[in-house]
This record gives sequence, C-alpha cells and structure tokens, in this order.
Amino acid sequence: MGSVHALRRDTATLGEACDAFLLTLAGPEAAGTRRVYSGVMRALRAEFGDAADPAAIAPLLAMARHPEGRSCR
Repeated sequence: MGSVHALRRDTATLGEACDAFLLTLAGPEAAGTRRVYSGVMRALRAEFGDAADPAAIAPLLAMARHPEGRSCR
C-alpha cells in the first residue's frame, strides 16, 4: 500500500502579497489606483495582520460578490 505525503506549499503572507500587488501599480498613470488600493490593503493588514495567510480571507471576497460572480457595485 502507498503512503500519503503532505506537499510543501510555499505561500506569501498577506503583507508580502499586498506589497507585491502595489508594486504592479508603479507608474504615474496608476497613482489614483495605487492610492485607493493602498487604503484597502492598509485596512486588510490592520484587520488580519501582515503574517496572515491570504487564503484565510478568501471567504470575505466571496461575500463581496453577487452569486453570479459580479461585483456588488
């Protein structure tokens, strides 16, 4: 009979993921977008902490969408 082994899963922390995302908004044309997302990221980090697993907050993303997957806006 075979054996089961856990797969190694390297994941980024919430703080690392936020920083990496904000780096993609580096150009001057993205200044407004970066400012808005920075506020959202700051709130997420304050609520969950920089060391949090981003997958742990995935249920919040699901609640922010309609059943059809559209944004609540």
